[in-house]
Amino acid sequence: MTEPQKILILTAIVLFMFSVLAWSIYTIEDLREQKEYQRNYLIGYASHFSPKDLVSDYTARIIECESQWRFGEWGDLDLEEPVYGVCQFQEDTFYWLAELSGHKEYEWKNDYDQLMLMEWAVQNGYGKLWSCY
Repeated sequence: MTEPQKILILTAIVLFMFSVLAWSIYTIEDLREQKEYQRNYLIGYASHFSPKDLVSDYTARIIECESQWRFGEWGDLDLEEPVYGVCQFQEDTFYWLAELSGHKEYEWKNDYDQLMLMEWAVQNGYGKLWSCY
């Protein structure tokens, strides 16, 4: 194989690898944007309702007991890991459940994310994590 042929083949391989990488990055970014759009749409949609409309009656009763529906509140400050938010999640527990539920994008200090995750947790057998369960 001649030197120009080697250079041509190497150039083709590099261009192919670059195009695959560029497509992968675009696809991942596109998926992130799509998820963010869907999440923002749901948050906007949910703002027309009471937060209690977003969860089952059973979950609503747990929240009433845990935080009295106070948003952005800290609790259990005497514990090594205090709880936060309307659903009174500990940070580690929140991110553990978020991963289990397939919603790694959820944020601990986001009340909407807490409501959605708590509803998932109660429906999937993790309600015992709350003392008011």
